[in-house]
Amino acid sequence: MSIRVKQDLSEITIQRSIQPQTISSNTTVNGSSIDLTTVASGKVRVVGIIGVGTRTDGTYAVKLQDSTDNSAFADLTTVVGDASNITAANTARRLTATAYRRYVRAVITSTSVTTGAQVSADIVVAGRP
Repeated sequence: MSIRVKQDLSEITIQRSIQPQTISSNTTVNGSSIDLTTVASGKVRVVGIIGVGTRTDGTYAVKLQDSTDNSAFADLTTVVGDASNITAANTARRLTATAYRRYVRAVITSTSVTTGAQVSADIVVAGRP
């Protein structure tokens, strides 16, 4: 899913990185990557909106990563926002960062899971910072 909105001569794109799904074990979910060259060139402001819906147990760590080749990803280290672990139902984290490489994705890592939670992640690409 992709939604494009033009506002004040800058383009904003929202794309789903992690489809809504249930995590029922200790695992890492690497989201689908988003090709930033379809939106802008050079450094790009990205906002990850990562959420946990219905939750029975587990801890969920969230982060954003980028890559030059859509294969080897590294964590975005200059992130603004609440990157603390999610330990409650119906909770979201908003992480803002500047991506310098072509691809970006969301990542959710779950621990202490026996029955799990529903998770999803969207990435908002806001063009140049």
